[in-house]
Amino acid sequence: MKKETISFNDTGNFSKKFLSFINKDSKEEHFPDEKNIIKAIDKVDFGNSKRKTLHSEIISQYDSIEISNKLSENIDSILLDNTFTITTGHQLNVCTGPLYVIYKIISTIKLAENLSKKYPNYNFVPVYWMASEDHDFDEEQLVSSIDKSNILIYTVGLGSLKGAPIPIKENNIIKAYKKNLKGETVITRLNENLLKKISNNSN
Repeated sequence: MKKETISFNDTGNFSKKFLSFINKDSKEEHFPDEKNIIKAIDKVDFGNSKRKTLHSEIISQYDSIEISNKLSENIDSILLDNTFTITTGHQLNVCTGPLYVIYKIISTIKLAENLSKKYPNYNFVPVYWMASEDHDFDEEQLVSSIDKSNILIYTVGLGSLKGAPIPIKENNIIKAYKKNLKGETVITRLNENLLKKISNNSN
């Protein structure tokens, strides 16, 4: 079978930051490799009050869900000043599906595990963030795939059930709110039921 390829650089559709990452430009300190992650620890400003607030919020969100001992340990470790998160996330996009999401989850879990073993003075907790607004189709596909994968996923909801418009800012000042193709203001809402379904299906 004959095939033709085009490099990311030649498409003209990707940012310089993305291209630098793909091309393995190690000069960039924001790239998520081991060296930069450890270096970033010294720059983290997340005091005890913030840790208590985060811990309390996560506990409340899991109040109605039975959780594993491992998850309970991870949540409690947030209170320790030597605990840091390895975070990834997913926003709906073209030409991807459930397999890509699962790959990202596994990669984050393994990176957290490997760093915890290599740097025993720190705790590294994997966190997966998913935009859980009203984009249900692909997420529903993910739920059915997770059910067969033996992967444990723990969800944390961000936002409100009531919803809110998405601000467009310039110099940290709100200039407008995001609108759809019909000119209507887009309202983003927390999809609590979907997050619970994902978590329950993976346990």
